[in-house]
Amino acid sequence: MRNTWTKILIYGFIITSSLFACTTLFAAEIIQLKNKLTTSNDVPLSFVLEKSTFDGSKTRVWGAVHNNTNETYNRLRVSFTVRDKSGKFLGRSSWSLEPDTVGPGQVGYINDKFIECEGRRPSTIETSVMRYR
Repeated sequence: MRNTWTKILIYGFIITSSLFACTTLFAAEIIQLKNKLTTSNDVPLSFVLEKSTFDGSKTRVWGAVHNNTNETYNRLRVSFTVRDKSGKFLGRSSWSLEPDTVGPGQVGYINDKFIECEGRRPSTIETSVMRYR
């Protein structure tokens, strides 16, 4: 599986593109990666990070999963793993999509969810989309 990435540039304005977003907090760069590790619950959909902020203790995220397949997926969650510049694990959370069932051509959202990260600014956010049981 190839790595896909999205650069999030944080400078206080929003660039209107599906690959680039900005927020108003700190001048930093966060790179989104598709998690290389897979589980039996993973589905062939990708999460697009639209915005992230760091408040000094946690990273908050917003984004969407677009279903460009012919299959309906239900009970969907997105797993987020944050790491620092050296690759050190800082934290992991998973959140359900709203709605958690996404049919062909539909979208599910993650809105203002957080990942605890030991009070350290992450350099990367690894994501994977999965079904929960």
